[in-house]
Amino acid sequence: MSIKKTIILFIILVLMGGYYYTRVNLSEKQQAQEEAAKKVFSTTEEALQEISIKRQNEEIVLKKQEETWKMLQPVEASTDVEAVKRLVTDFVKVEQQKTVAEDKSQDQEFGLDQPQLVVIAKGQEGSSPMQLAIGNETPTASGFYARVDNQEKVVIVNSLVKTGLDKSMYDLRDKTILAFAPDQVKKAILTLPSEAHPSVELEQNDAKWQIVVPQNYQADTAKMNALLSKITSSSIKAFTAEKVEDLAQYGLDQPTATLSLFVGEDKSQKTLFLGQKNESGDGVYAKHEGAENVFLVDATILDEFPKNVNDLRDKTLFAFKNPDIQKIELASQGETIVLERESEEEWQITQPENLKADGAKVQQLLSNAGATTVQQFVSDTPENLAQYGLAAPPFTIRLWQKDQETPHELLLGSPDQANIGIYAKLGNQNSVVLVKADTLAQLHKTAFDLRYKKILSFDRAQVEQIQLTYADQKLSLEKDGDDWKATEPEQKKVAFFKVNNLLYDLNELEFTQKLDEPDADLNKYGLVKPEVRITLRDSDKELLVLLIGKAVEGQENRYAKLDADATVYAIAPQFLQELPKNLTDLEE
Repeated sequence: MSIKKTIILFIILVLMGGYYYTRVNLSEKQQAQEEAAKKVFSTTEEALQEISIKRQNEEIVLKKQEETWKMLQPVEASTDVEAVKRLVTDFVKVEQQKTVAEDKSQDQEFGLDQPQLVVIAKGQEGSSPMQLAIGNETPTASGFYARVDNQEKVVIVNSLVKTGLDKSMYDLRDKTILAFAPDQVKKAILTLPSEAHPSVELEQNDAKWQIVVPQNYQADTAKMNALLSKITSSSIKAFTAEKVEDLAQYGLDQPTATLSLFVGEDKSQKTLFLGQKNESGDGVYAKHEGAENVFLVDATILDEFPKNVNDLRDKTLFAFKNPDIQKIELASQGETIVLERESEEEWQITQPENLKADGAKVQQLLSNAGATTVQQFVSDTPENLAQYGLAAPPFTIRLWQKDQETPHELLLGSPDQANIGIYAKLGNQNSVVLVKADTLAQLHKTAFDLRYKKILSFDRAQVEQIQLTYADQKLSLEKDGDDWKATEPEQKKVAFFKVNNLLYDLNELEFTQKLDEPDADLNKYGLVKPEVRITLRDSDKELLVLLIGKAVEGQENRYAKLDADATVYAIAPQFLQELPKNLTDLEE
């Protein structure tokens, strides 16, 4: 291409770009001019210093003081920051849709002779006030007739304009029940609806609450935080009265409950009084200390208040970290069992005999111990432990943590008279408490309960073939990619999950009795001609063969053995009942 042509093309490109830029720029300017023409007020949110909302029988006046807005009329009060911010924004952004009249001759028809709403905003000192009067709704219900300032003409504004500006005193007033950050509360004093402990004092350190009055107790931090969270997340439902001389009508002369919080490093005090419920029962009358007004809060706040000091006490009885426990002792009047940790998941029974423990069951035991909670605090100073069955407790569990000589110790005594729980105490504390009635069953385990009792050990992922051989038929199953299929007595697809369940049940099969030296006559166990012979194979070899014997007269259990091992095991008869007997049992 010649230089001359290149220059011409370049000039054409520049001209096209300039044309496009000019069109776009003009279009944007035109659009901005049109939008500016629609705007009713030429002001900004930052410029507004005062807003009045007038109705026929009410006037609300808000005034900006430094960076915050205050309500001056009808009462002096703090405002809802976000609600006022939205009000200011909605006023500044008011747009007119069209002009419908050039004078005031039809004001009565438009509802502008006595407007239902007038909003007046003032800017910096010396600037003219801005006013929007809103009258009747248009016949199409898409907008309202309005007048800007004292102009003659009548315009229509969108319905959303009235929605955004037509705010009540409640809408704009600060509805915070008590202003504080929960993590900044250093101390709390609660006056509770209880005769025994009318006042409870707590202190917060490192995000944990401690009761210090009437006595030193570990507090239920979650419950205390739930109360504070309930207050911060709830709002005042209604402002009942601004100046109240007779507090008794609201139950606030003798409050049902009181909460005093000491917040921040200077521990500034903020106090909330709660009185009686309203007639409908869904609200509670409340007031702040030193304030004259009474307001209504949700009744669930009172429900969240503890009824007595024990409601605030920590119900965790046995506090320990599971991975740190290295040794367990279960002492009952019949036997003492000792277990020792060998690895993260493996445990060994060392007393009354050396046996491999079932790691999962030991972990469940520890989990049950850690989940033991107080149902009732019975006595902090019991005079006679024998009346609770704790002088010589029928069961004790001791847990030793790593590098700890003194164990955690939980003693379980006798049931209470109502038989709804069991008396208990910690070894290093005097307090007697009541725990759930099933706690003994959850913790009192025998060596047999905790020993490892699984008969089979194999990796289910390695199994490629399964055979169940009964006296009258054989079921043969074979892996087919990610699925399973039957090869005997016929070729047929079977349900994957049912075969997977079969392998799982085999893996989890436990004995109820182990005979290391069984009688040489296997007829005694129904194993000479077993009920079923189960064979598992991988792609190369036989993994195992399990024989399950026929029913033996006078014996409830069935017996089983591995083909390659002399040991005989008693198993629950339900296992045989759940085995598939034909292909129908394995269909989708």
